[in-house]
Amino acid sequence: MRHEWGQLLYVVSGVVVLRLAQERFLAPTHFAIWLPQGVEHTCYNQRQATIRTINFDARWYAELPETPCLLEVGPLFKAIQDDLFARDVLIPHDKPDLRLCRVFCDQMTVAPRQRNYLPGTDDRLLAPVLHALEQCPADNRTLAQWATEVYSTERTL
Repeated sequence: MRHEWGQLLYVVSGVVVLRLAQERFLAPTHFAIWLPQGVEHTCYNQRQATIRTINFDARWYAELPETPCLLEVGPLFKAIQDDLFARDVLIPHDKPDLRLCRVFCDQMTVAPRQRNYLPGTDDRLLAPVLHALEQCPADNRTLAQWATEVYSTERTL
């Protein structure tokens, strides 16, 4: 896909994987992926996931990144998008909704940005660990536990 507008994919639940040429973005629950206008991409889920897609006209995202990135969004961002979706506001028209959308964009601007949430690899030791973390991002096993899991040492892993 490629769009003539900016696009934000907010992950409500699950994990979403987005591919851009040679790059891969993995976004868990409560993260968002920002895609500037014209970025070719493919999006898929390995398991059931719920996302909210928000399209932006260029005048709304002038201050947002020029390259794709992951946004670690905060509670105000979540509350605004929940409100807009609950009220089925597809295009803001009245002044209160326009102000709310401005705050929404401001929240995107100040959100911590990341190039990648979880890298990918073909390494025989790291690949199973990363695959397991993709399936369950909340997995809190220690490095020692992961090393035992893949029959390695902490130092090698």
